[in-house]
Amino acid sequence: MISVIIETNVLVAGLLSSQGAPAQLIDAWQRQKFALQRSRLALGELNHVLADPFIMSRLRPTATHQLLNHLSTFVVAADAEYQASTNPGRLAQDRDTSLRYVSSEQMLAVLKQHGDE
Repeated sequence: MISVIIETNVLVAGLLSSQGAPAQLIDAWQRQKFALQRSRLALGELNHVLADPFIMSRLRPTATHQLLNHLSTFVVAADAEYQASTNPGRLAQDRDTSLRYVSSEQMLAVLKQHGDE
């Protein structure tokens, strides 16, 4: 199974709207098409963003509940293969890592290639 880190703003976008690639990524994760990974720092960032009353009032309840339940038993990301980002080119330039930085749309294509989507 592919292991993926999804950037906070991609997760939030997918939780705010049921349309678009970020929402499709969350839906694919809910169907266990890939393993979602996060770092402790990113978990703190996500919790901070989701606690904002403006954001909280607009979240998709079921997807948000499932994601938060999953994150409560999370392990630190160590073996992720991909990171879905809104700006994958910038991330790839800024970091020297084995992660493959991709957009939400590119991640959906990777899942489809692997028969996981």
